[in-house]
Amino acid sequence: MSHTSDDDRSSSKSVIYSVTRNALTQVLIFLKKEFDETFKNSTKEVKTFKRKAKNFMGKVFNKKCLSTECLMDWIPIIRWMREYKITGLSNDVTAGITVAIMNVPQSMAYAQLAKLPPVIGLYTSFLPTLIYAILGTSKHISLGMFAVVSLMVGTAQQGYYLNNNLSYDNITNIVGGELDPKSLGLLTPIQVTVTITFFCGLTMLIMSILQLHILTVYLSDELVGGFTTGAACHVFLSQFPKLFDVHTKSHSGLLKFFKIAIDFFSHITETNFASLIISVVCLIVLYVGKEYINPMFRKKVPFPIPFELFVVIVTTLLSYFIGFNKKFNVNIVAEIPTGFPKPTVPIFSAFSSLIVDSMTIAIVIYAITYSCGRIFGKKHNYTVDAKQELRALAISEIIASFFSCHPASGSLSRASVNSQMGCQSQLGSIISAGAILLVILWVGPLLEPLPLCVLSCIIVIALQTMLKQFLEIGNLYKKSMIDLSIWVVTFLGVISWDVSQGLLIGIGYALLTVIIRTQWPKTVMLAKIGNTDIYKDIRRYKASHGIPYVFIYRFDAPLIFINCENFKTKVNHLLDSSYIESDMENNNENQKKCIIFDCTGITSIDLMGVKCIEELYYDLKSLDVNLLLAGCKFPLRKMFEKCGTYTKISKDYFFPSIHDAVLYAEYFTRNKKSTTLILDNE
Repeated sequence: MSHTSDDDRSSSKSVIYSVTRNALTQVLIFLKKEFDETFKNSTKEVKTFKRKAKNFMGKVFNKKCLSTECLMDWIPIIRWMREYKITGLSNDVTAGITVAIMNVPQSMAYAQLAKLPPVIGLYTSFLPTLIYAILGTSKHISLGMFAVVSLMVGTAQQGYYLNNNLSYDNITNIVGGELDPKSLGLLTPIQVTVTITFFCGLTMLIMSILQLHILTVYLSDELVGGFTTGAACHVFLSQFPKLFDVHTKSHSGLLKFFKIAIDFFSHITETNFASLIISVVCLIVLYVGKEYINPMFRKKVPFPIPFELFVVIVTTLLSYFIGFNKKFNVNIVAEIPTGFPKPTVPIFSAFSSLIVDSMTIAIVIYAITYSCGRIFGKKHNYTVDAKQELRALAISEIIASFFSCHPASGSLSRASVNSQMGCQSQLGSIISAGAILLVILWVGPLLEPLPLCVLSCIIVIALQTMLKQFLEIGNLYKKSMIDLSIWVVTFLGVISWDVSQGLLIGIGYALLTVIIRTQWPKTVMLAKIGNTDIYKDIRRYKASHGIPYVFIYRFDAPLIFINCENFKTKVNHLLDSSYIESDMENNNENQKKCIIFDCTGITSIDLMGVKCIEELYYDLKSLDVNLLLAGCKFPLRKMFEKCGTYTKISKDYFFPSIHDAVLYAEYFTRNKKSTTLILDNE
């Protein structure tokens, strides 16, 4: 190893020395300053704030959006109709009819869950589905009713009436049709629902304009899993009074789940045994059919046997001819109007009462729909556009709100059927919507004798997929305790409070885990691996060996205000640690020591982070310890330049890599005089 004399380099205040690098076999090693000068480093910002703002506004208000390509991006049906292959027609038709057959009983059941007439579910399975088929980018998503969303809408209705000082008894009477809320100057459940639908669409439209679709990244898979499982438990319990045909009161707030359970068991002696027998038989038929018969005939029958429709038809016929309602007092669907409803305007005066619930429901709908679309997009090798999905949902909800529709959402079960049937495009959804329209126009009244407990059976069986998410707990336990805690906390939040509040608890906790991981990140001591220039965690690699009087420290997080104190504490602990003390004790007073700070794990830094580095430099200098910084990324170097750090800490202390800093430190720990003359002369 050789180095230039102090006289030769005094003008530039830096040192160049030659070594042979073991791993990369490079001969010339630079200080960071000379590395930048040699390779012409540009310190200009890639994009100024003004440029970024201009680009953002350009995306929001795209002046060039007049081309055919742009039109096809906004109205995807134009693209897929132009590229449509007639060979996929049979699959699309089969998928559309199959989904429609599944949709009829499920949509009526989920409408009941939302405390609405069953026909509202049919409306929701028609119009939003048709609009999404024109604007959506997923080939397999079919909009309609979804259990979790229906539960949230029912909860929002209840909250509206509670905010208007109605008692739980009055709310129960409104839901049961025994009390007209108009007589109290309040909105009907249908008016509340369509207003929520409109505000959901408006929320999504604003999110689309402001490019806020990225907010859904805060809804991790574990958070959504815990949320939907907790909501499924709420839905499951809420169906027990209907399965047993007992009357219970409405409940809300903290411990709602347990209040419903206590109320149900306190009235269980009032069970209508005719309804219970119907429920048990239907549950057995549906469970055996879906879990055993359908898998058995999957290879022989190209579509799943619609046991829900079979149960609905049989029980409707039995109810009509036997007279379940008159003879056994079994609650039935009763009146189902024919034809499509006339357009009505949402009640905008209820904005303040419903906007928070609407925003929450909108976020859940988008997260679930986009997640389902992305799953099947990956499976079938096509891309789902997140921005266009948000636009499609926004327009679907806003238009549907004028036609008595419940907020529409994608569903994993419907998308799975489309995928299984080999659906090639949204033509399947158009066919499904057409079949639903036939039911709305002509078939609806034929379903009036249908027992309500049958719809509850359909809901309970449909919840199997979500309830099976409990099995994920074991996998999460093996893989990540933090992700497991997010799942569990979200689930417990939903169970112990309510659906919307539980979601907020889950989001808050998930963000807290991010803050904790940032405030107390992983920190490691590094050591050289064998005869290479590779440096790894000294605790994990036995082949690693330390370098006398040189200590390498890595901090794996952005260095910002919330973790500056922790960073300094870790370094102080490093100085006090036993293996460093032993080196210091064996050291003579003329020996120079170095701490190398590996900055490759720091992606960003703020003003307090810069001050922390500067304070640490002076603290170490007072202890006769050099601080060297290696691998600083451009954002860090730019921040140091803006804050004037280079006037306090010479650029001679900054290196492109750990190995460069180590070579520098190894040489100068043996030459304290040279180090002091050259490096401390700032």
